[in-house]
Amino acid sequence: MKEKLFDEFSSVSKEEWISKAVADLKGEEQLARLTWETENGISVKPFYTEEDKINSPYLDRLKEAFPKPAFYNEGAREWVNYTKINISGISQANADALEALERGADGVIFNLNGQDIEFNSLLKDIDLTICSIAFENCEAPLVLLKEYLSYLKDSQVPLDQVKGYLMQDPIARLTLTGQWDESELGDMAEAIRLTADLAGFRVLAISSQHFTDAGASHVQELALMLNSLTDYIDHLTDKGLTAQHVFENVAVLMGVGSDYFQEMAKFRAARVLLFELMGAYQVTLPIQDIFLMGVSSVWSKTLYDPYVNMLRNATESMAAILGGVNALYVAPHNSSFEKDSSFSRRIALNISHLLKEESYLDKVVDPAAGSYYLDYLTHTLAEKALTLFKQTEEAGGFIKSFTAGEIQQQIAVIRKQKETQIKRRKQVLVGTNRYPNTGEVITSNKAQSTEVSDVAFELLKPQRAASCFETLRLETDRNVEAGKKRPKVLLALFGNVTMRKARAAFAGEFFGIAGFAVEEKMFDSSEQAAKESITSDADIVVMCAADEDYEAESESFIQQLKREATDKQVVVAGFAESFASKLEEAGVDEFVHLKSDAISVLSDFQRKLF
Repeated sequence: MKEKLFDEFSSVSKEEWISKAVADLKGEEQLARLTWETENGISVKPFYTEEDKINSPYLDRLKEAFPKPAFYNEGAREWVNYTKINISGISQANADALEALERGADGVIFNLNGQDIEFNSLLKDIDLTICSIAFENCEAPLVLLKEYLSYLKDSQVPLDQVKGYLMQDPIARLTLTGQWDESELGDMAEAIRLTADLAGFRVLAISSQHFTDAGASHVQELALMLNSLTDYIDHLTDKGLTAQHVFENVAVLMGVGSDYFQEMAKFRAARVLLFELMGAYQVTLPIQDIFLMGVSSVWSKTLYDPYVNMLRNATESMAAILGGVNALYVAPHNSSFEKDSSFSRRIALNISHLLKEESYLDKVVDPAAGSYYLDYLTHTLAEKALTLFKQTEEAGGFIKSFTAGEIQQQIAVIRKQKETQIKRRKQVLVGTNRYPNTGEVITSNKAQSTEVSDVAFELLKPQRAASCFETLRLETDRNVEAGKKRPKVLLALFGNVTMRKARAAFAGEFFGIAGFAVEEKMFDSSEQAAKESITSDADIVVMCAADEDYEAESESFIQQLKREATDKQVVVAGFAESFASKLEEAGVDEFVHLKSDAISVLSDFQRKLF
């Protein structure tokens, strides 16, 4: 037996860790404050030990769950690194695909945008035995599939080596457009029959990304994905197929958000939940045959400071890979608001390369194994998702619940919670609601579309989480573009050096996120600050000082500005409840502080100044 390391050190119990933490934090109350609750209603403790280990059937199944390459000397893990080509012209799409494959892509997703294609031109010089090919947004998926099969036969491509998927998800389209065509289910059944010899090509690719992008929680995405699949099984078995046929052909595409550990746990939970569902239908497939694909979410991306999206893509991709995906599509950092470019596609593609070739994430089957925290998250997400799944099934299934508006209401509750956190800037979106680049100007044609269809029930509206701040700042830029003056903010600093600098930094960032011009000046006294503020060209004057300075001097400052500069808005950075009413009586227009609803406050200023 090999000698165990660190045997000379005694083990440390959880109670000992707690005692040490309480001592260092100076009280049990301080330790209790470090426990927080996620959007999924899961309480997360500050640390986990072996004593928190969960005996869970879900976790036991994960031991054999992760996809492995055919030959272990190629690595311990593998995943398909997809790129997406939006087809506008067949020859250009072929050239873009070949370029991506030369840059190391393992697969290509052709977004057809409803166009007819000619496979000899589209797939020219592409070796279909070594890369995966997928098709999305097909006008007639069954017709396209038959043409693809004919092309494969004519080209003498071995069918057992063909890999990829065909996206046909009528339920997802129902949630996004309100359109439903029962005949598509018959086409899906026929597609499954036609591809019996194509074990690696899945013709039932379904997506749960639209739940993520509509603001759903991880629990909701997991549960609603299972509900959607169950509805498909029920419909397709009515068409003469078995549940076995469905699971052999299904590929589940899930959105990847920015919550690193919960996203990792979500993919782990998805695999074991799908395995549980297979068991319920008496389907016999190995758990590693379940096909999961991670797709960059729109929800987590931003219009402003878009290069931060590259960083978001990197952490999201890492979470998906550690969560055990079979395939990954990293959307270009600018794809949520403009047409992507060769450069942005290349950067997106390289993220997976870096995680594989430089971070070596393909060398370990399950790097997250043994993490008590992740095991706890995985188990709890699975349990909560299974409960929600059963509730929806008892209510009649996904389609019935959605057309009744129940699912939309559930998602809306979580989305509003998230939006409140974002508006109060507790959830940070770098470059948007915190740390803005005030010199950045975006043209209005990049704004997110808010078109609404006229249907009998509410639709899901995929959106960027930052859209409320983007709309706010775009409103400023539009007015400036129309010839109006950009609002100017003067930060008037006086008094206590530490507090005035801290509050000036806060206030400058607060107004900067609306696209207002910000200038900072330090004064020796409040009298000097008031005098120079009156003669300045600022539209908003923000007092930045300590509470004791406000209590002693701010009342006269406000009264002087309101008397001699009636066109200026006077703001106090911070909020002291003990004398706030006195400042309101003096004429202060607003307090800005950590609990301020930034959208509400800044929108009011826009209405006053434009």
